[in-house]
Amino acid sequence: MDAAEVVGPVAGETHVPRKNRCRFSAIILFLFTASAARAQTVHFVDDSAAGAGTGVSWTDAFTDLQSALDAAAASAGADIIRVAQGTYHPDTTALVDPRDATFALLQNVEILGGFAGVTGVDPDFRDFDALATILSGDIGVAADNTDNCYHVVTAITVDASAILDGFRIRLGNADGGFPENAGAGVLITGNGSPTIRNCRFRFNTASGSGGAVRAINSNSLFENCIFRQNTAASGGGVYNNAVSGGTNAARYVSCRFENNEATSIGGGFYSGEADSVLVDCVFIDNTADFNGGGFNAAFGSPILVNCSFFNNEVITNSGGGVYAANGEILIVNGLFSGNSAAIVGGGVAFQTNAVATVVNSTFANNTAVAAGGGVYASTSTLNLFNTISYFNSVGGTMNEAAQVTLTTVTSTLGNNCIQGLTGALGGVNDIGDDPLFADPDGLDNTIGTEDDDLTLQNASPCIDAGDNTAIPADSTDLNNDGDTAEPTPLDLKNDPRRQDIDPVADSGVGTAPLVDIGAYEANADCDTNGQADVDEIAGNPALDCDSNGILDACETDSDADGVIDPCDACPSDPGNDADGDGVCGDVDICPAFNDPADADADGTPDGCDACPNDPANDADADGVCGDVDACPNDPAKVAAGACGCGVPDTDANGNGIADCLDTAAPPPPPQGQPACGTCAPGVLPAVGMVAPLILLRRRWPKKR
Repeated sequence: MDAAEVVGPVAGETHVPRKNRCRFSAIILFLFTASAARAQTVHFVDDSAAGAGTGVSWTDAFTDLQSALDAAAASAGADIIRVAQGTYHPDTTALVDPRDATFALLQNVEILGGFAGVTGVDPDFRDFDALATILSGDIGVAADNTDNCYHVVTAITVDASAILDGFRIRLGNADGGFPENAGAGVLITGNGSPTIRNCRFRFNTASGSGGAVRAINSNSLFENCIFRQNTAASGGGVYNNAVSGGTNAARYVSCRFENNEATSIGGGFYSGEADSVLVDCVFIDNTADFNGGGFNAAFGSPILVNCSFFNNEVITNSGGGVYAANGEILIVNGLFSGNSAAIVGGGVAFQTNAVATVVNSTFANNTAVAAGGGVYASTSTLNLFNTISYFNSVGGTMNEAAQVTLTTVTSTLGNNCIQGLTGALGGVNDIGDDPLFADPDGLDNTIGTEDDDLTLQNASPCIDAGDNTAIPADSTDLNNDGDTAEPTPLDLKNDPRRQDIDPVADSGVGTAPLVDIGAYEANADCDTNGQADVDEIAGNPALDCDSNGILDACETDSDADGVIDPCDACPSDPGNDADGDGVCGDVDICPAFNDPADADADGTPDGCDACPNDPANDADADGVCGDVDACPNDPAKVAAGACGCGVPDTDANGNGIADCLDTAAPPPPPQGQPACGTCAPGVLPAVGMVAPLILLRRRWPKKR
């Protein structure tokens, strides 16, 4: 391309097609104007390009990202920057301290990495996993991080239209004074709320907070990102906080925190005075020296839904998986396996005025040295429902106290499965039976790895034993249906909650189907073929036509036509409206014809109407429809004949003249009246008197 271009999307980009083209010029003009407003100028970046370096095509691409950012900043509209595989460094030109160099995200600019570029067969081919596009802070001597930039990327006072997608962000070193001691990978300030997707943060270090990311007063979205081997004093992976009365509700969806380290608190993630939201995230092998090996929260209201914690560790204090204090925290569908703490709370520790609610979670094989191998709470409030705590240990002991320890706590417990249950915890409907996990240490026989299978065997006492009323609202909209008021509809595997498992007897609370205890809902196999229904449906969605999570084979099909009632337009008509008139056969007046066609509007469709043009439908029952019957009310005649309707055309004397006109014969009685010979005494038929009266009238002479 030879000039700055306006182009359509490539694979992997979002595009909304124009579906309709109108015939009227005014509408065409409107659509043209709207399309032009949506158009985006595309700039190309490829460190292997050898063209003019104008950024207008792959051939003439900019060879550095900063040039593309400068061009986008000068553009009046929304821009896209496509960046090819390669390594790109912030521009240090004209900076007093080269370490201040950074890639600054821009409003209304989408930066996409992972393109093949000029070295690819198709330069527009995009695969951000295979085609590494690296933003590196290593601006000085290679492999010497003391001269690396403080922040590889910054997002200051931008909103969600500032997008970074498909990059590997590495080797930032925030070791200066604040804020140069925070957010070595990405620093977000000034109420910035960018959108960051499909990015990999690695080898970033902060002497203060947020090895990979420091987000201050932010509502950012991080989606499908990996934070691995980052280090900080607090928040080895991410430090998310609000300051000066601001708010922070940054959202992290489908993110992975692995092998991050905090020399103080929050090995994987620290949430301070923030309402951080984490959904479908995994924390594995993170460490903190003091509190919160995986996640640490203070003075806020974070929400963790469908998050798993494996083998996270606190070296000197508490909360191997999660630590929370001085604020609220909600954990739903959480999984904690193989986490450890040097003092208390191998799985979770809630201390110092924490208000913690844990629902439908599973704690197994976590350890602590002093107390609460699974769950520990002190001087706090704990609401614990529908949760399994089993095989956790304190000093090698697996008793009730090793599963849940409460010290000076206001607590409400219900429908939990707790090893060594004595009743001392005061829960309602709690059980102590073995939950019968499928394979607690997984195929690798190692506790605390992602193959630990803590789903329930078919004989588990936890199936259909939970409390439906304890399921919290779907505040994070797990199933993306826009309904955040409904009870959380999915389990940790994103399978449907509240599956009714036969022949398990319901032992929980609420109206069936009842929720299971633990992070995983047992999967129904209603057709008893050895495959979980959810797996069958995932493989062939057509097996669940109404998308309710139940195989069609196990739902009602009243007319046995192969279509279950909820998906059957005619659930009681096996012919399914055979005549295609929109009326089901079971209520179709005329099942072989088009019911709406009713020319005489008599309520009987023409196809089934013996008299389709006669609303009276042969009123005289003579077998001839009224619209062609000249005597529609005379059952003996269909034409007027000599005597007209209602009078028979009889010829009593056989002289060829109808009786009604024959003066030599008694007139015939009207239809339905007796002949003269059968008259009552003194009674003459009315018609029979006509002829004598006529004769008499003729014989009387006129008076003069």
